[in-house]
Amino acid sequence: VHTVWNDEHPEPESGDAFEKKLVKQWHDDAQQQLDQLLYSSKRGLESYKSVVGGGIDIVIGARLPRNTEIDYEQVHKVDKGHFLEIGGFLNHIKNKTSIPILFLYPKEWNQKTVIWISKSGKAGLYAQDGNLTAGIKTLIDQGYTVMGVDLLMQGEFLVDGNPIPKTRRVANPRQAAGYTFGYNSTLFARRVHDVLTVISFVKHHETNPESISLVSLDATGPIAIAARAQARSIVDHLVATTNGFRFHQVDDLHSPEFLPGGAKYHDLPGMLAVAAPSATYVAGEKELPKVTLRAYAASRQADQLQLGENDTAAALEWLMAQ
Repeated sequence: VHTVWNDEHPEPESGDAFEKKLVKQWHDDAQQQLDQLLYSSKRGLESYKSVVGGGIDIVIGARLPRNTEIDYEQVHKVDKGHFLEIGGFLNHIKNKTSIPILFLYPKEWNQKTVIWISKSGKAGLYAQDGNLTAGIKTLIDQGYTVMGVDLLMQGEFLVDGNPIPKTRRVANPRQAAGYTFGYNSTLFARRVHDVLTVISFVKHHETNPESISLVSLDATGPIAIAARAQARSIVDHLVATTNGFRFHQVDDLHSPEFLPGGAKYHDLPGMLAVAAPSATYVAGEKELPKVTLRAYAASRQADQLQLGENDTAAALEWLMAQ
């Protein structure tokens, strides 16, 4: 066996343990540089947003689509008494995707719209008995339009309607993330793309809503947070639970939460941080993430960041007070 290594030039360390150690060194170095960006001033916050926001932009792989790229197809309209139920599809012309949506439009609208993201899709607006859930009823009674949506592999995309535990696989025995996700967006990213399409549609709707709020109080909270990071100048209020989730915890490339690069830019707290100083209610955390706190402190509007209970009534009380 011939080798280039000798006593003077020994073979370098290798193997799984070494690779993990090396990757951690790269990660720690990157995190240190990101930490240094966020010093306590508005100028520091803008630098942070430029770098971290730009990184998140690449990780998610999509921005807010233009209104000319979206077509709406109405399928049904039902009078429910004090509100209208309007269903249809949002078609992203360029991406050739179609998103099932449902509007609950109160007859006495307060000019405010809530986009409600749920693991059940648009079915999450209704309870099993066919009535509106308590939270949705509260919003409708207060004059909010509420919009539900079936993200990719939710609701109408499924045969039985049950959430999928694993993402689809390509017909290849080599299960390496680079083979698929080096060329295609993950399910998590695709779902964020869907939310961005919905946000753009609401923003450019002819009714011209006074405010747009994004709400997710279940396992889809990180999707809402990621979408808000990409539409931070459009979404006025975010209500989301994290359930303590971080992208670095995902250890299965077929997990619906798998997002390559998701942990690199301060993970989920970084996605919250780039939206400072926009109004944000975060549930599911023991305490507010330090990097998010620093971002809001640098914006001089720390009161716009609220740590709350993972309780629908409490969260909506905060939202309606904004």
